[in-house]
Amino acid sequence: MLTNNPDFSINKPQNLNLKKPNSFNRNPMRDSVSFSGAMTVIRPVKNKEEIKELLNVFFKAIKHNLEPDKKTPAWLEKIDKYLSLLPFYSTTKLPNNITEVVKHKNKVAGGYSICVNTEKQSAHIGFITLAPEYMKTKSGIAILKGIAESICQNAEVNNIKELTWTTNAKNKQINRILNRFSPEKVRSLPLGETEYKISLESFKQKLNNL
Repeated sequence: MLTNNPDFSINKPQNLNLKKPNSFNRNPMRDSVSFSGAMTVIRPVKNKEEIKELLNVFFKAIKHNLEPDKKTPAWLEKIDKYLSLLPFYSTTKLPNNITEVVKHKNKVAGGYSICVNTEKQSAHIGFITLAPEYMKTKSGIAILKGIAESICQNAEVNNIKELTWTTNAKNKQINRILNRFSPEKVRSLPLGETEYKISLESFKQKLNNL
């Protein structure tokens, strides 16, 4: 639902020790969090297969939002899917990346990926996604709020002060959601992409009011 920012400079720490200023850490207080009932949990991805499963949901969500009625030959969609998801898959393997999945009744319902830059005290949101069947539902709203809260928690343990992301003008649904946070526009990018930023404190305040 969000798009990756190819111009974002990623910090690559050599040692993931929280005591060192250039390192980053996942929230040590939780391996998983239950919300909206015990059947829904959000936690770090466990392996490559789960990353691929999450990215498949991400691709379906993009297709649902941007081209809901478009019919594409299977071979062409396979190529499109591979090329579209490759940058995101590569990003999830970076040492300063945090990717978490939302499981509802043991099924992937959504998730997110962020890259932490402790030197700049900034975190870039690579993507946030929600499976199409949860869109415009109460469960979907709870999942998105859970994702936002998890992003805040992981940002706080890394002393992050600012969040950034890019979105495409065609993705009206995610833009409507993110505009409720009143982010600051940073710049326009090619192919209809726009980069935004917001302080973590402002993000948290807006989240509490949703």
